[in-house]
Amino acid sequence: MTRAVRAELVKLTTTWVWWGLLGIALLLVLLNVGLVSALGPLDAAAAEAFPFPLLTTTEGQLAVVGSGYQSGYLMSAVAGALVATTDFRTGTVAQTFLAVPRRGLVAAAKLVTGGLLGLLYGVVVQVLSLATAWGVLALRGVDLAPAGDLARPVALGVLGIAVWALIGVGFGLLVRHQVVAVVTVVVVVFLLDPLAVLALGAVGEVGPVDLDVVGSYLLTSASTAVVEGFTGGRLLPWWGGALVLLAWAATLGGLAWRTTLRRDVT
Repeated sequence: MTRAVRAELVKLTTTWVWWGLLGIALLLVLLNVGLVSALGPLDAAAAEAFPFPLLTTTEGQLAVVGSGYQSGYLMSAVAGALVATTDFRTGTVAQTFLAVPRRGLVAAAKLVTGGLLGLLYGVVVQVLSLATAWGVLALRGVDLAPAGDLARPVALGVLGIAVWALIGVGFGLLVRHQVVAVVTVVVVVFLLDPLAVLALGAVGEVGPVDLDVVGSYLLTSASTAVVEGFTGGRLLPWWGGALVLLAWAATLGGLAWRTTLRRDVT
């Protein structure tokens, strides 16, 4: 297992792609966190025009940091999909399976590598999100929330971004086609899943079923709940969001492991 993980890390670190994705993530963090910090409401009157928690509260500052976290987990998922699909794109998957004839071990090594990369992304993204938020808010004269109030959500955000990398790896192993995997991840994370959450919240109750509650179990809402961020809809408690996110990753990872064992290489 150690050798398989080392081989995957060599494949990853000898290319520029993971640096490029991290750079894009950091630019998105600066843009999102900077704009929300600069434009977010400081009083009730401003909140009527900008429906967002007041930035003078801990809730508001968590929401600001959470806007950077969302950029981080998108790029982390894309990086995970690339970890899973590069062998298939380059045609080196046959050599990989010959060098490590236990296919389940290869799938596990890719999941471990994706998780490690996600942890790196998580640390960098969360530190930059926090620093940007505090810097802009300080310029606006906002009293910053105590570090202890933000510590748990920021730390859980690191783990959340790592879990998203695992989701990307699992999905990539299922799909195997790199372009399809990456485009699907971006479209789902950036468009389809958030729209589904909004649509379910807008519909509300249908008979005995509260669709707003159903939406809280989708990826966007569960991810935001982990860091106690803001979506405008109903969110699970942070531990509930973490469990849902882990369940998504475990389901995709388990399916990816089984299909890796059974499907033809080409």
